[in-house]
This record gives sequence, structure tokens and C-alpha cells, in this order.
Amino acid sequence: MNYFQKERFGNCYIKNISAIWAILVTVVFSFPHPNWAYEASSPLSKTQQSSAKRGNSYASSGKADKAQTCYQTAIDEATSIEQCLALLKATEHFGSILLPVRRNCLTKALSLAKTDDDYFQVIVAARQCQVYEVTRQCIDALIARSKTEDALLALAHKSLSMAIEDVAHIAMEKLYMLIGNNPPDAAVSPQSPLQPYAKKLAFAEQAKLMAMEDLMRKAVKDILDQEQSAHGLCALVTAIEPLELPDLQRKILRKAVYQVGSVEDCKEVYEMGRRMGQQDIVDLAGFKGRKMILIEQANAEQQAIRDQQESLKEEQELRQAEQSGQSPPQTNSQQAANQQGKKSSSPSGPGF
Repeated sequence: MNYFQKERFGNCYIKNISAIWAILVTVVFSFPHPNWAYEASSPLSKTQQSSAKRGNSYASSGKADKAQTCYQTAIDEATSIEQCLALLKATEHFGSILLPVRRNCLTKALSLAKTDDDYFQVIVAARQCQVYEVTRQCIDALIARSKTEDALLALAHKSLSMAIEDVAHIAMEKLYMLIGNNPPDAAVSPQSPLQPYAKKLAFAEQAKLMAMEDLMRKAVKDILDQEQSAHGLCALVTAIEPLELPDLQRKILRKAVYQVGSVEDCKEVYEMGRRMGQQDIVDLAGFKGRKMILIEQANAEQQAIRDQQESLKEEQELRQAEQSGQSPPQTNSQQAANQQGKKSSSPSGPGF
């Protein structure tokens, strides 16, 4: 084989190889992508992954309408929150061009939410994407699901554990609406004057633990406005000592010192003010107590004088009756004894 024959054979070989590669490439791309082109661990189906990849390709080329159309196809096929969040994650490398896609993903996820965990996932994702209208809708739906006191308290604790303070605050506000607007019971035991406010005090303790000082102070102020007895107010001062509210404790004592109705109330407010170091309240309670003691002594003396005058009058009537020879009139004590005797001697009961 001479030189020219070798060169012609080499050119034919190269052409044949090129034609074979062209046929192979055409055949490969004429069929769907094989299974290895998809992520098996992804919650998305093959069609959803394909639509997301096409959407990303269009988005990188600046074709927003086509990208949104591809993603909307995948969103319509979503049947779980995991698929919606996976589609949302696929758009995180693109900016505002896919913002409508993110909003649609979150809206579809909200419509698929069934448990509190689902709602929390949607809230976190919506805040990361700064889609605040969906966040508001999700929070409202989550709060509306909790209708009992225990459910609202559990929701508040769970929200705090996930660092979602605003949801916890809204849950506690709704909880206080359930227990805070109920009027106190009319019958109050002297041994436990704060029994009607037990739920409010427990709410204030929970608000203290959650660092919600506004709700804690609101509960204590409502109890202060509703309680009108000095004894109950002094018990309230003792009950809120763990809450560390010295300004409200003084306010409660100021109201208690003006609600005293007996010497015992004055003594109780006096001792409470001295224990709390409120000297002005101590002085005022001592003054009111001494004044009540003097008033009681004056009333006792006046009553003794009236009793003495009455006895003197009865003695004069007896002497006058003896001098005139008539039977002496009965005194008031004798008349009362006769009336009591008649009542005890008269028959009573059915048939009389």
C-alpha cells in the first residue's frame, strides 16, 4: 500500500467514525432521559423534576414567563408539603424573576397543611422567602385551629421552642381572651380570696416564663381592678411576689389602704406595708386603724349612756306606779321575755 492509499483509507475511517457518533447522539437524545438523570432521594416526581429543571433553564436565560409556566405545571402536580418546599428550594438560586413561583408554592403548601408541624414549616419557609402575606394567612389559620386553653398554651410553648415569638404572643393573647374576660365568682371564701382569679394568676406566671411582660402586667392589673376588699388585695400582693413587680405591688397596697373597712383590715395592710418597706402606707394604715378604734370606743360609750338613761327612765316609771297604787309597767326586758314565752308555748305545726 503506497502513501496515497494509506491517506485515503484514513480519511474514510475518520468519516465513518464521525457518522457513527452522530447517529448515536441522535438516537440518545431522541429518547427520554434515563433514570440516573433524576434524584431518587427527592420528594419530587420525575415530571416535576423535569419541569423544575426546564424552569431553571428558562430563568437563567431571562425568560420569566416560560419559567413560571414550567414551575406552575410542577406545582399543580404537588400533593404534599414536602414537594412544595422542594420546588421552593429549587428556585433559591434565582432572584425576583421567580418570586411569583415562590408565592404559588407557599400558597399550595398552605392549602395542603393539616397539622401544626405543617403550618410551622410553611411559616418558616414563607419568612425566609419574605412572602409576608402568606405568613399572615398561615398564622391566622394556625391560631384558629387552637380553640381550647390547653391547645393555645401548648401552641405558645411550641412556637417559642421554634423561635417564632410572634405566634406565641398571639396564642397567649387568645388564651387570655378565653380566661381574662370572665367575671369573678360572687361567693369568695375568706380563706382563699384569690380563688376566682386562679386562672389569671396562672396565666401571669406562664407569661413571666415566656418573657411576655405586657401580658403578665395586664393580667395583674385586671385582678387589681376587680378585687375590692383589703384582705384580697393584700393576698394579691403576696401572690405576685414571684413575678417581681414592685410598682404594681405598691399600687395594690395604695388601693388596699383606701378599701379598709375594719380594724383587722388596717392591721393587715399595716403589716403588709411594713414588710414591703412602704412607710407612707404604714403611716396611713396606722392612722386609719387608730381612728377606727377611737370611733368604736366613742360608739360604745354613747351606747352605754343610752342604756343608762333607759334604765333610769324605767326606774322612775316604777316608783311613780308604786306611789299611785297601780301595777308597775313592764320594762322592755320583761316585755321581750313575755313575747318569747308566748312564742315557745303556742302550738305550731300542721293541724293547728
